[in-house]
Amino acid sequence: MTPTLIRRLGKGYCAAGDGFYIFDEDLSRVLLRVAEFNRRTAADASQPEPLEDAGPRAEATPKA
Repeated sequence: MTPTLIRRLGKGYCAAGDGFYIFDEDLSRVLLRVAEFNRRTAADASQPEPLEDAGPRAEATPKA
């Protein structure tokens, strides 16, 4: 994850990071949204990538 840059911009605060840009007049809301974004990207990164499908599979049938 890229470090997040937060700076004062005009009457508000701007946060830019790993694929996101947030602007709000209230710093606490900017920090909250950055935290939410970072939690989502961390959760996405922890998910295993799907395996490639090997094609149709034979169903297991009990033999009588």
